[in-house]
Amino acid sequence: MSRDTESSNQLSEYLEEKKLAWERRKLGIELRHKFEFYFVILIFSILGVLIQTSKRSSCQLFNYFEVSGWILLFISGCIGLYSVNKLWLREVGAAEMSIRSLHSENITELKKDVEKIEGNIKFSLKLKYILFVIGMSFILVSRVSQFITFKS
Repeated sequence: MSRDTESSNQLSEYLEEKKLAWERRKLGIELRHKFEFYFVILIFSILGVLIQTSKRSSCQLFNYFEVSGWILLFISGCIGLYSVNKLWLREVGAAEMSIRSLHSENITELKKDVEKIEGNIKFSLKLKYILFVIGMSFILVSRVSQFITFKS
């Protein structure tokens, strides 16, 4: 009897650990989705404020930096919207893979699709961050130019 009780306790501990790991993974995915969504909101909010508070510079080059920064931020935000849109698709695909594997169905095609979506998301996230940093750098250069005086 003690062996049965001990193995039952081990099984329940194993299942509890598995459930806890699943809940943590689920929380991590939810937090990542929220972060990506809020970051896209931040990009468009910053873009709106920058456009509303812009001033023409006496040097044409800095005006180009300003507008280029706006364009890069806009593209970064659009890429962010694309990746947020694809996040749910990846999760649905991963869930479908789990269901099919439980029923011993073939998941190779679905797995390829999910991996392709995952690759696109990773690439778009990297590109979004790079464009955001470059765009903000252009804006910073443009805005700092207002405090620099050039001697003719």
